[in-house]
Amino acid sequence: MSRIVYLSLAVFGSIFLVSCGGASIDPDASPVAASNCETGYNTDMERQLQSSVYSLNTDLSGVDKKTRNENKMQYDEAVNMLKVADSSIANCRYDEANSAIDEARMYYNALVGGAVMAEIQGLGAMTNYKVMRGDTLWGISDKQLNDPFLWPLIYWSNSRSINDPDLIYPDQMLKIWADYESDHKAKARKMASSRGAWSLYDNK
Repeated sequence: MSRIVYLSLAVFGSIFLVSCGGASIDPDASPVAASNCETGYNTDMERQLQSSVYSLNTDLSGVDKKTRNENKMQYDEAVNMLKVADSSIANCRYDEANSAIDEARMYYNALVGGAVMAEIQGLGAMTNYKVMRGDTLWGISDKQLNDPFLWPLIYWSNSRSINDPDLIYPDQMLKIWADYESDHKAKARKMASSRGAWSLYDNK
């Protein structure tokens, strides 16, 4: 009789473990990654990656239809890379997610920043601005362009040196032109109103 009880418990225990653990873990994920998902070890990393995905999705949603159509490949690739990042985050593949986000950002810069940068470089006098502690692109735009909502123009003008507008550093040199075309200003204000101000990151 006791053997039957022990056997039943063993079988039930196995079923319980499978039903509780197996359904929530990607079988292709590494044992360490799966363990981190369960324990919350990488919660901060996950939140940071999710925040980057959200920011880029917001930026993409602010791109006008004409620009999307004229640069369909870059737009589609950026969207696809963000989907890959979402899937990787869900499966605790943080390195893959980070790489996908970097690729999405590259396509986004090509979609918007590269085109605008090529158009605005020849307009008016250019100033070299040195980033100081406490600066934000929002604040720099307010001081240099008399309009904080024009900060995307500074970002686009320096897209080769600013990979992520959330990551600007003290002593970084930015090129800022004296004036911009009205349609570029309109694009910048539209993006700024949906995205908000960028912050300074000084790694301290």
